[in-house]
This record gives sequence, C-alpha cells and structure tokens, in this order.
Amino acid sequence: MQKGLVAMVFFVYYLRMDTTHTTITVTASKHYGQTLIYVSDPRIAKNLRTLTGRKSLTARDVEALKELGFLLVKPATAQITL
Repeated sequence: MQKGLVAMVFFVYYLRMDTTHTTITVTASKHYGQTLIYVSDPRIAKNLRTLTGRKSLTARDVEALKELGFLLVKPATAQITL
C-alpha cells in the first residue's frame, strides 16, 4: 500500500509540473454489461496502469483522480448534418 501511495504522489507531482495534463481524456465501452473506462493518452494510460495494475479505470479510480484535481472528459463525437 505504501509503495502505491508514494507512486501516486509522484505521478500527481509529475503531471502537475505540466499544467496541460490536468485534463485526462477517457473513452467508455460496454463489455458483457460492464462499463469500462480507458484513458486515451498512451503516456498517461501507461502510468495509471502501473499504479492500478489494470488497463481500465474503476469508478473508485475516477473519483480518486477527481479528488486530486483532474478533470476526466470524453472526446467530442463528430456530428453529421444532412
């Protein structure tokens, strides 16, 4: 638990050094009735995967990231007008 906490603090400090990373773009997909949340940026996804041990984020992970001041957004979908 202590290693995870130290890694999370370092990760947050590292991302806070560059203010462009306070927003994390995520995508959601349903598999067998479960909604899975994935981080779009490969660099951020890799670091979060190292911390959590999972490719997808849980609701608890999302809440923790929000508590730390991150904004999680879904990408805008293209709308076709006829």
